[in-house]
Amino acid sequence: MKSKLKNMRVFTVIVFSIISFNAFSQSDIPLNQWESYLPYQNVRFIEESNDRVLFATEWSILSYNPNENSFDYLSKVEGLSDIGISRIAYDSFNDQLIIAYRNSNMDILSGTDVFNKSDIKENGTLTGDRSINDIHIANEEFLYLSTAFGIVEQNLKNLEFGPTIFTNSIVYQIANQGSILYAATEDGIYFVDIDQSINIADFSTWSLMDTMADLPLVYPCENIIQSGNTIYAVVDNQLKKLVQGVFEDIYEIPNGFVPRFLRENGDVFSLGIYDEEFTSHVLYFDDNGSLIRDFDGCNNLTTDALQTKAGRIYLGDEWNEIRCADDIQADCKRIVLNTPNTHEVSDIELDEDEIYIATGGVSDAYTSLDSRQGFYVYKEKDWETYSESRYSPIKDENFLNFYKVLKHPSEDLLYIGSYFGGLMELDLNTNESNFYHKDNSALQGTIGNENRTRVAGMAFDDSKNLWMTNFGAPEPLVVFLNGGGELSFPVVSSRNLADIAIDQSGLIWAVVAGNPGGILVYDPGELPQDPSDDGGQRFINLGVIVNTIEVDKDGDVWVGTAEGPYIFECGASAIDNDCQGTQRKVLQDSIAAFLLQTENIRSIEIDGANRKWFGTRNGIFVQSPDGEEQIFNFDVDNSPLFDNSVNALRFNGKTGEMFIGTNKGVQSIRTESLDGNARHAQEVYAFPNPVRSDYTGPIA
Repeated sequence: MKSKLKNMRVFTVIVFSIISFNAFSQSDIPLNQWESYLPYQNVRFIEESNDRVLFATEWSILSYNPNENSFDYLSKVEGLSDIGISRIAYDSFNDQLIIAYRNSNMDILSGTDVFNKSDIKENGTLTGDRSINDIHIANEEFLYLSTAFGIVEQNLKNLEFGPTIFTNSIVYQIANQGSILYAATEDGIYFVDIDQSINIADFSTWSLMDTMADLPLVYPCENIIQSGNTIYAVVDNQLKKLVQGVFEDIYEIPNGFVPRFLRENGDVFSLGIYDEEFTSHVLYFDDNGSLIRDFDGCNNLTTDALQTKAGRIYLGDEWNEIRCADDIQADCKRIVLNTPNTHEVSDIELDEDEIYIATGGVSDAYTSLDSRQGFYVYKEKDWETYSESRYSPIKDENFLNFYKVLKHPSEDLLYIGSYFGGLMELDLNTNESNFYHKDNSALQGTIGNENRTRVAGMAFDDSKNLWMTNFGAPEPLVVFLNGGGELSFPVVSSRNLADIAIDQSGLIWAVVAGNPGGILVYDPGELPQDPSDDGGQRFINLGVIVNTIEVDKDGDVWVGTAEGPYIFECGASAIDNDCQGTQRKVLQDSIAAFLLQTENIRSIEIDGANRKWFGTRNGIFVQSPDGEEQIFNFDVDNSPLFDNSVNALRFNGKTGEMFIGTNKGVQSIRTESLDGNARHAQEVYAFPNPVRSDYTGPIA
């Protein structure tokens, strides 16, 4: 495997370098620029640069300046080429950060440049798993990648790849002691002297350490390091050190615990272990292999540990929050960051500069996933988490699967629809809450699972009545009336009602989930509480899976299905049987076809210019107001989009930002449009004036 520097993709990190990241904020951004809203608590790997501590989450990099006690952030939006970090390593010899991703892509951050190395990811001769398990920087010239197929050498000066050693077994970690390389593999520990005149790419020249080194004849090894002048490894749950060619036991890992990492930390080294009861220990040993500190009770699911040159300890944990200690003997502390706690998102709501995010817990087939991540509120430049561990009423109510979120149009009330326990009403001023479910409201339990009250869609009408779909209930259409009172209605369709929208005529449109699915249209009349005023309802069977529904600025209803969008342009007559949805015909490669017919439309949003934004499993398609012309197509390859699966879209008409919820986090892009406002003036001016018959430019 060979690669030349000239073939690399080189990007400039936006605004900052790896040594000094620019501060994160939800501030104004330029037109067509992206912003990220990622979690940074769940740290997987930790490294130290010359003056920074670098924390890697699965999605991004967090840089900490201990002198200023400040944090800066770096993700795909700010210049990385990918998302889904699997490993990082800091090259102190050449002042650069090496980043490996789960898809085997790589970035090298040097100064303000990001050098992308996609050779392993795109190598057509490699088959099967090509995961990068570890990055070992051996010296100022070479690093070695431990992969699922073998070992890859890379030159740290010119960033060219050297030989690939195919091992026919998984390589987990590399260590070196001078010129001798050690490889921890699923078949044991192998070594080779790279100073010898041999072809190290031929794995048969490597030697297996077995009974001659006081190791079993057959054994796996996942952890090996050099600390000081000694090689340490974990074999059969024993921490061992290599002394004159023989491994000696120095620490037995307790029963029920397994190793998570083994890493060198200057003049000490650390071993992280955990068990199935969410108990972790980070054990520190001196350069003689003697245990000097057990960080127990500090971590829940430990991921990594680092002792800085100044002696401070930092610990990563899967259960959020960075853990730290002033020195190796000090008490454990926690660092809470002003970011969301998770990347999960099922719905987004906006109000002025405030952001509300629901985290889901519902599968594509509308089954419960039992998510307890809660929901998040961004207000006055602070993120606040509402979950059972942060907000006791949620735990008291056993409220989970936070599927939908909606702000009251005029009051500081937030509504959270649960696909488990009904509806939560949160007063954003007092932080008090009310819960509504089958036992105390018009909401009902699910047929066949009566203990579950499932809210799958919410919308306010012009009278500020809150309409909800009560998925799977006997009467699955529910309204909470403005001023008091609740009603539920039977429907002529399947009871599996999901997403909901209200058009400009006051008609209620609800997705009927299932295969095949369709749309329920309900006319509540002038007074929803008066049954005699009911204008009727109808079910429109589209014959395809229906996911979402949205009303555009002309009052037309756009329905997202597994086979592209359907459009209803009937206005108030949509309740009549003559109103049928249509599919736009567009030209694709000079051939007439239905608009996005091969795309599964997961979400739809309308921007200030009435353009249609379609979130799919293949990214985002932005179409003209009539849908016939494609304006943009964003995917993971041509844009900073985190993931091609787009679950939620929400437009901020005051700032022009389109918020995007993907399977890998929330981000936004500043569009060229804003929502218009009605304005009365004594005079109206137009330019040009007069407009000539041959004029084709814009009119202002």
